[in-house]
Parts: sequence; C-alpha cells; structure tokens
Amino acid sequence: MDAAARRFDRFSKDYAALNDLQRTIARELMESARFAPKRVMDLGCGDGAIYRQTPRSFEFFAAIDASPSMLALHPSGAGVYKALIDFNDIDALGALAPLAPFDLIASCCALQWAADLDATLKAVAPFGSRVAFAIFTDGALSLLRDLSGAKTPALSFERARDITARYFKARFWRKSYRLEFASKQAMFAYIRKSGIGGGLARLSVGDARRLIAEYPSASLDYETLFAIGDR
Repeated sequence: MDAAARRFDRFSKDYAALNDLQRTIARELMESARFAPKRVMDLGCGDGAIYRQTPRSFEFFAAIDASPSMLALHPSGAGVYKALIDFNDIDALGALAPLAPFDLIASCCALQWAADLDATLKAVAPFGSRVAFAIFTDGALSLLRDLSGAKTPALSFERARDITARYFKARFWRKSYRLEFASKQAMFAYIRKSGIGGGLARLSVGDARRLIAEYPSASLDYETLFAIGDR
C-alpha cells in the first residue's frame, strides 16, 4: 500500500463516524447522475458511500480499494464484487477488463490520491461510457497548507477537469464545502483520522501546535470537482 492507503487502513474504524462530508458528496454525485445503473465500478470505494447511494436495482457492483480494512467495511451481498487494488497500479486495473462493460464508473473523494490521474483514467476509460466523479482539488485545505508548507497530491480544478475531459465527455462544475468544528483541536483530530488531510495528517506535534495557534478559525474548506457524463 502507498502512504495514503496505509493512512486509511490505520484509521478505518473511525472513518464512518468522521466522514459525513464524503457521504454528502456521494449523495449529491449520484443524484446528479440521474439514472439507475446496472453495472457499477467504484474506484476508491472506501466504506461504501457510493454503494449506499446506488439504487438496489443494480446487477453488479465492483468495489475497488487499496486498503484491506476499508474494503472490509464496504457492504457485501448479492452482486457485490470486492477487489483489493490500488488504482495507481495500471496493470492491476487492466486485469479487471473481463468484468467490463460498466454503465457507470464512479469515484467519490478518492481520485485526488492518484499518482498519475491521466494514467488511471486512461486505464479505466475502455471499461464504460458514463462517469460520476467527485475529486477534491488543491483548493481544499489551501490556507492550512499555505501555513504549514504541507504538500498535496491533489490537482487544480482546471488540471483535473482537462485530464478527465481527455477520456470522458462530461459536464463539470466546482463546489465548495465548509466543515465547522467545536475547537481547533477537534479540527486537527479530524484531519489526522479522516484520511482526507493529505500531508497535514503527518505534521509533527510541534508543527500541529503551531498551526493550532496560527490558524484563524475552527473550520475547513474543501473545493470539489464534479464530473458527470459519457465518454
């Protein structure tokens, strides 16, 4: 597993309680898709946010994740196929070709971890015609990263949009979300355990204390790219 997958694996037991944001985005994403898919591939499925928003009329649901602990949290059942695969492993993604075609390729708050988004989307583009993606951009947590110097693998809205548009015909828009916390300490606990803090989750105790003192509020802002459409 890469660093991001290890982090999700470590804190998987806390994930469901901490990730109302992903559930909210998954609901909006699937409502925007406006159809009931029969065969779904979910890249970076986590504990099943997309699955829970998919009409139960589906016939086959391929849940793909690099974390065994997260994959264990994903619902099982008739028609659910779980695959322990890192979507950065292009050869492993290619091995899923016999499962295609899918009438929806979905991903919620996961593809920002792609080491090479172009390579990942190129690998899965032959699997299906319609996509529903929500991808955090580098506009997420930007003030915190500016103060800390922490890096993020996330791309700009424009860069993520342009790469996606190479392989899928889609309509794109951006939406921002703000999470409010009771205290800055609670906010940093969320960053550490939720899995969506990027390099901020690895700050030293001293750096975290400095940021708690310097950061002006107990809220976090997340910018998200939505992509809905056909190839």
